[in-house]
Amino acid sequence: MEENAEYEKSITVIERQEQELLLKSFDHSVAWELGLIARDLGVSRGLPVAIQISRFDQIVFHSALAGACKDNDDWLARKGNIVRRCQCSSYKVGLNLRKGRLSLADLGLSIKRFAAVGGGFPLKLDGVGTVGSLVVSGLSEALDHDFAVSVVARFIGNDVFCNLLE
Repeated sequence: MEENAEYEKSITVIERQEQELLLKSFDHSVAWELGLIARDLGVSRGLPVAIQISRFDQIVFHSALAGACKDNDDWLARKGNIVRRCQCSSYKVGLNLRKGRLSLADLGLSIKRFAAVGGGFPLKLDGVGTVGSLVVSGLSEALDHDFAVSVVARFIGNDVFCNLLE
């Protein structure tokens, strides 16, 4: 039961992040700017991450930093698929599954195509909803999530969530 309380607390924080970190617009230029922020953040901290930004059916930014490997690209795709399917953070999906003691198979989803772990964050437009995703792989699931959130927060100037990696 105590474990479920921790899941609930984390889910509440993620829901707040998803509600507050809204973009004003999203196109290839915005994806590029987000990607550069992510890449610079990873390089400045020496993090072995792969980063992907998608307009759902199109990858519009990808970067693999020193130490990232091919497996990270597979994780990017699977986390991105969960964001597209569920329209929310891959970490939130994973926490909800754990809270209910469920698996992706219980939702009819294949682990070959989907990953319900931290690192995939929905890119949402105010008044529109989810239009893409920013996905990170290479750290723990909590740090992958915090990295993605920090990037979006820095881009929109949200001081509350921009320093989660500190």
